[in-house]
Amino acid sequence: MLFFIFQTIGCDGIVGSDKRPDACGVCGGSNSTCQIVSGIFTEPQLPPGYNLVAQLPKGACHVNITEFKPSRNYLALRRSDGTFVFNGNWAINWSGEYQAAGTTFAYRRQDTITPELITTQGPLTEPIDIMVIYQQINPGIKYEYMLPLGVANSNIVPRPSNNPSPTVQKLQAIDPNVATPPPHRRGPRRHPNGKGFVWKQVGFSECSKTCGGGVQQALIVCVRDRDQVPVADHRCKEEDRPPSETVRCGPKPCPADWVLGEWTPCTVTCGDGIQTRDLTCKQEISATLTMRVNEAACLGAAPLVPRVRNCNLGHCAKWHTSDWGKCSTSCGKGMRHRRVYCQGFDGRDVGESDCSATEKPSGSDICDMGSCSANTWFFTEWTGQCSEECGTGIQTRKAHCSSNSEMDCDVSKKPDTSRTCVSAKDCSGKWFAGPWSQCSATCDEGTQTREVICLTFMRGQYRVGLDMQCPARDKPNNTAPCNLGKCLPQWYTTDWSECSATCGTGAQRREVKCLDSNQMPSQDCREEDRPLLRQACNVRTNCNEGRCLPGNDENGMEAQDTPVISEGCSDKFKNCHLVVQARLCKLKYYLVSCCASCSKPKT
Repeated sequence: MLFFIFQTIGCDGIVGSDKRPDACGVCGGSNSTCQIVSGIFTEPQLPPGYNLVAQLPKGACHVNITEFKPSRNYLALRRSDGTFVFNGNWAINWSGEYQAAGTTFAYRRQDTITPELITTQGPLTEPIDIMVIYQQINPGIKYEYMLPLGVANSNIVPRPSNNPSPTVQKLQAIDPNVATPPPHRRGPRRHPNGKGFVWKQVGFSECSKTCGGGVQQALIVCVRDRDQVPVADHRCKEEDRPPSETVRCGPKPCPADWVLGEWTPCTVTCGDGIQTRDLTCKQEISATLTMRVNEAACLGAAPLVPRVRNCNLGHCAKWHTSDWGKCSTSCGKGMRHRRVYCQGFDGRDVGESDCSATEKPSGSDICDMGSCSANTWFFTEWTGQCSEECGTGIQTRKAHCSSNSEMDCDVSKKPDTSRTCVSAKDCSGKWFAGPWSQCSATCDEGTQTREVICLTFMRGQYRVGLDMQCPARDKPNNTAPCNLGKCLPQWYTTDWSECSATCGTGAQRREVKCLDSNQMPSQDCREEDRPLLRQACNVRTNCNEGRCLPGNDENGMEAQDTPVISEGCSDKFKNCHLVVQARLCKLKYYLVSCCASCSKPKT
């Protein structure tokens, strides 16, 4: 039996080794030989055309340039001599690989889903300018690269303006608080007294953040010069200790996450109110920039946390008033006053600022002590408009006795409260005709009628007026002839004659004629609608206070077996023979419906 054991091969080529390249590309390194440089260009408004974003310095490697989201803008790279690597002179190149500055740049052109991306392993043999061809609002451009320690960083922030926005000021590729160590301090600092102990930088601490931009502190230890063995710090002179260096690390944006905001102030200044807080999806791009992103970018559903809560800021102070004082005059109009004060829940007076200024009651009011002229009539002006817009109307006004009782004033001197008025406007109305009624006849000639009324326009609306208010010559007709075509002939009948028998079954007769619309004989009536000429009848069933028995009546006809045969008699149903067999012909309904079958004599 064979067993296979799979082992990894480290970057040093040794099977089973766990060494991996660090961010600087050093196998098994501690990220101490390079520094990460990153920046975000978020200035939204730019001049149309080519604009400088930043400059990649000579020696830069592991370069990554990308837009935050797709746009109609395009990225371009420009050499120091002004020529373009791609997307120059307003010509947009296809996605692919392009040679420049001693390396190969991979360019992925944007589409509707993925933004533009430029990458290269480097290192660059000459500086390269990052350009953007501006056509719409800039959604943001992030650039990042590695720079070996000791290489000067010439990265610049583009487009200084007279009034730079706060966002642009935060886009420096290197934090101004982070010191870039000079080249001559990278090695051990030798002690001038020659005792053989020196300060040495042995690497960097762990990054303070794994994403969103953190910092690393340089680790400085005291070592013995001859064998570089670390010793106690007191063996090296403190004044010769090099300054602690700080470099940026963890520049990749953090994954989007749900962020719960602070509670808002209470909606009221006293009493019961509510507070709210926002739950938003945010992404930390760098140490100085956190952006709100689409909720779909956050993993998982939003956490179920309270976003509204009640708040109580204590009992509200309320306005209180005293009773009104006396009127300032004994007759006529004057003023009266009262005290208005703000009082807390405990009944103590507080400052007016604790009560709502908009709800403060008035501290003074007009008072009327009645007319100074006793028992005098007062009256208003006549109403401005006549009650009718045309013709004759009335105007009104109000009258008032100064003593508030008309009994105290002379009624004979009471001013008139109404008077006639005439409007100069013509009162001529308009005729209105309703719909025609149905014709009074179902055939031949008849009449139709409709309602005709006079409408007058008064007080903004039409009203029904008298016929004299409309021009008589223009009145529409309210009747009209109508003709629904010639009437068809109809059957006419006389009343039934008396029954031929006073006891038992007898017969009744009548005359039937077909007449046209002019009451003249006609042959055009529907034969199936012809009325019966004869029908059976039974006036009395008891004769001489005795029961009529089957047999011949006084006319010699058999009462039950010999029914009366009517002229023009016909069956209306196909199964009338069953009616005869069931002896149902004695019922009037079947006698009429199955007239022919019921009239046949029995055999």
